[in-house]
Amino acid sequence: MKYVKQVGIIWGFTMAGELLHAILPLPVPSGVYGLFLLLGALMAGWVRLESVEGTGNFLMDTMTLMFIPAMVGLMEYAAQIKEVFVPFMIVIAVSTVAVMVVTGRVAQTVIDLQERGRGKRAEERRGNAEESRVSAAECRENTAEPLDCPAPQPESPESEEEQTNAR
Repeated sequence: MKYVKQVGIIWGFTMAGELLHAILPLPVPSGVYGLFLLLGALMAGWVRLESVEGTGNFLMDTMTLMFIPAMVGLMEYAAQIKEVFVPFMIVIAVSTVAVMVVTGRVAQTVIDLQERGRGKRAEERRGNAEESRVSAAECRENTAEPLDCPAPQPESPESEEEQTNAR
């Protein structure tokens, strides 16, 4: 019964996608509309992942079988496809490489931006700590009530070489 409910939910979003495809004048497949509707419902919390996960995993596992009818259909037109086979394969190869390069560049840019953001935040934290040390010292010098001042930050101990050189 659990899987019947899951299939029903997925089918409902598929039909909603079909309806959107009929209403909207955009050249978007109905399946894409359905997937985006399901994604939105999952993100909004209207549908829980557990309520579609089992059937979704099954469909993903058997996806290669879904392409068999399309391949059989292509075989019927083998003579026409033979004329454009080489250019078609070149376009597929070039577009695959282009997608891989662009994806890699975008991923690397995002990683670099995240690392820069972490570095800036660490510098800000260090700067704030130094400012609070100065503020604590100034507070002790200028205030009669030392209890109102922040606790002093411990200074880093000098190395043995610096202590020896100072003597």
